[in-house]
Amino acid sequence: MAKHNEIGKLGEEIAMKFLMKQNFSFVEKNFSCHLGEIDLIFKEKDILRFIEVKSIATSRGIYDLSLLQVQPEENLSRDKWNKILKSIDVYKKTKSISQETAWFIDLLCVFIDTDTREAKIRWIKHITFN
Repeated sequence: MAKHNEIGKLGEEIAMKFLMKQNFSFVEKNFSCHLGEIDLIFKEKDILRFIEVKSIATSRGIYDLSLLQVQPEENLSRDKWNKILKSIDVYKKTKSISQETAWFIDLLCVFIDTDTREAKIRWIKHITFN
């Protein structure tokens, strides 16, 4: 497995544990359709939360994130955003979820120190793409 895939997988695992500690209910991981993929799906009370996870490895420590040349959220392109929205539509239809069901898209940026295997999370709630 390529290193970036390993970091991505580890980031999703860290994100899952983080969201469970927030008392969210796990629904599904890596829902994919012909239009794209949704990394994580959780439920908070009656609200669906579609979670995009962007992970980045650093060996400089996770405490001064301003030193990073690229922030994980910069990897969320307009094309990726559109795929997420289309995948959400497919998910809701596939699972017979009412159009009235409230939902949000959240972005979890996971910074993983490859030396210490420690992680820091930046949670951006209710994102939109302008």
